[in-house]
Amino acid sequence: MSEWWTYRPADLLMFAPRTYWRLFELHNQALWPWPLLTTLVFLAVGLGLLRHSTPALRAGIAALAPCWALVAWSFLLQRYAAINPAATVSAGVFAVQALGLLVLSGASSLRTTAHPLRREIGLGLLAWALLLYPLQALVVGRPLVQAEVFGFAPDPTAIGSLGLLLCADATGRPPRGLQ
Repeated sequence: MSEWWTYRPADLLMFAPRTYWRLFELHNQALWPWPLLTTLVFLAVGLGLLRHSTPALRAGIAALAPCWALVAWSFLLQRYAAINPAATVSAGVFAVQALGLLVLSGASSLRTTAHPLRREIGLGLLAWALLLYPLQALVVGRPLVQAEVFGFAPDPTAIGSLGLLLCADATGRPPRGLQ
């Protein structure tokens, strides 16, 4: 093993990048037209948050729970675990997050934040996850069918969730099940 210094990071990959992007292509094709509908639903949630609508926030957080569960089951367990064994652990974490969001959506103290900078950053992250993140596939030369879509791929789902949760007010008591 005297040539260990000749290895590059690419030599240590578990699979080819082409394989990874093909997973997203198969995933998006299998679930079409749901990615488009989910994007439209969360754009409507974002518009509601622009108007400081607490019902839009509650609906958005409640709708995030099945998105996280879908990513856990449909992408991480059904597709990604075949090429990366650690995906099963990630799927468990995503499932726990889905349950947490479900509990949070029922919190009586949940309302939109009054802090304008925090809300603007949150809405910006949500817009990035919904609109710009999927379009980066085109920027780097991949077809749009291989795009990572909010609610169906881990990264944009996490970014959009962070954005949505930044629009929530953190004051008040925790939900009953978490006390």
